[in-house]
Amino acid sequence: MENNSSVSDINYKNFSTPYLGKMYDVIEIQPDGTSLLASSNMCSRYWTGHLSVYNTPEDLGDNSKCKSYMEFDGGIPCAKFISDSKVLVGLDTGCMSLIDVNAGSETGSPVVLTSVTEHDHVVTSLSLSSDKTRAISGSMDKSLKVWNTDYLVSSHTFRPAHADIILDIAYHPENNDIFASCSLDGQVTLWDLRQTKPALALPKHFASRPSCLSFRRRGQCNLLVGTISGHILEVDVSSVPSKYLPMLELGVHDGALHKISVAPHNDALIASCADSPKVVVASVNTAHPQILYSDKRHSDVVRGIAWTNDETSLFSCGWDQQIVQHTNVASMAS
Repeated sequence: MENNSSVSDINYKNFSTPYLGKMYDVIEIQPDGTSLLASSNMCSRYWTGHLSVYNTPEDLGDNSKCKSYMEFDGGIPCAKFISDSKVLVGLDTGCMSLIDVNAGSETGSPVVLTSVTEHDHVVTSLSLSSDKTRAISGSMDKSLKVWNTDYLVSSHTFRPAHADIILDIAYHPENNDIFASCSLDGQVTLWDLRQTKPALALPKHFASRPSCLSFRRRGQCNLLVGTISGHILEVDVSSVPSKYLPMLELGVHDGALHKISVAPHNDALIASCADSPKVVVASVNTAHPQILYSDKRHSDVVRGIAWTNDETSLFSCGWDQQIVQHTNVASMAS
């Protein structure tokens, strides 16, 4: 049963001095440089989540430069900027919250615009349409939900969408009706909200189970699939079902991939992190795929990666409470 919760049912706390959890999970960077860090912390038997916003990515993690901060009763596995001032947060309680991080800019206290609990388990992933009017959430409850980001009202629910936990979701870079999902059940599914039967399960041609997804931004319908064996595959999902074969396969990690981030202006350039302390930047140019950069400055698993808009830097965060800046990595693809 779906359980709606009003804002008053969820506990949020604002503090004059920001506190960062021990596990850094999410970095997001806006084109103008505005950046957020989402972290989580085990407090007694319960998780708390911490959302902090900064003017530049170089300020990330510096409490003296935090311009907006909020604490949640629940860990934050995922968070996305909806606009310059609004952030959508998915919690491990199954709650989705829409936050205005600039509403209390003078006091540094964000405002909760709305909050609902319609997932029965951890919200594992979020993805936004290109115009940011829609968001998709996936959960450990095996369901997918489509949200209107203006009011956080759900327009579609697929329950169950998979036979096991939803691991990742990727929205098409141009079409607001198309997205892909992958699950612990080993299935990659393509969804089209315009169709009466919206789900198309891709044939399991992969040698290893998928763990994360990202669309390339060019006009074709090319999907990058990260696997638990540490490989990245590229699949043209616009082809007929019998031809859903990988066009490219590149080994980039020794463990299960957690996230693939496509560079803003060069969709052949990708960054990735996995169940390891390593950050890898690679070219997925089909003619010559290769690893361009590998960094092990983290001492625990990396969970968040984000490019700056000009691609001069890549930022990563992990469970070692570190934020690492990787500079000039895009120039390696030239």
